[in-house]
Amino acid sequence: MRKSRKDDVLFWLDECETLGEFDSDSKEPVNREWKAARYAVDPSEEDYASAIAAGMGDTLVRERYLRHQLWWAFNDKIRHCLLRRKYAEEDPGLIRPLLVKLHLRRSVHDETAGTLESPLPPPHVENLNRLIAILTEEGESGCVMKADALRHLGRFDEALQCLDADFPPELLPYASKIRALASASNRLVAQIDSVL
Repeated sequence: MRKSRKDDVLFWLDECETLGEFDSDSKEPVNREWKAARYAVDPSEEDYASAIAAGMGDTLVRERYLRHQLWWAFNDKIRHCLLRRKYAEEDPGLIRPLLVKLHLRRSVHDETAGTLESPLPPPHVENLNRLIAILTEEGESGCVMKADALRHLGRFDEALQCLDADFPPELLPYASKIRALASASNRLVAQIDSVL
């Protein structure tokens, strides 16, 4: 999925008509019209949420893609916020507005319901729950991604159950990191380079 800067429209690349191709490493001159064309950009967190609401996830593959990208876009905001915190230790007031804007809060125990409130905004909880449902039937990489989503929701036992499997060598570092975080009841955003 990409977004047209000119028209502010989201679109699927695989639905675009190919008008021509060029090799950016080539020494041949590029068509002038192409050179003047505006490039499409990556969608924002809000764009992914809008695409889901508009029904652009019309297949499971597309819905999974949109929900995965929405999750990562939200996490990227948190990563950026944490990075700013690291460099703003002498000015704690710098980070507070960002945390408020992201609606982050400490988890609290609700005595009446007996459940743990998620530190994520409700739309992101809903998104992760739907993503988890989609990933249920997937292979090993889906299990790792599902475990990480469960961990973010504070469902640590379920996350650890997902990781109770033999993973191929290329997935072991990711499964191990998520297992360690879930074992420590850590639901915070962590850098886990993707192979998923």
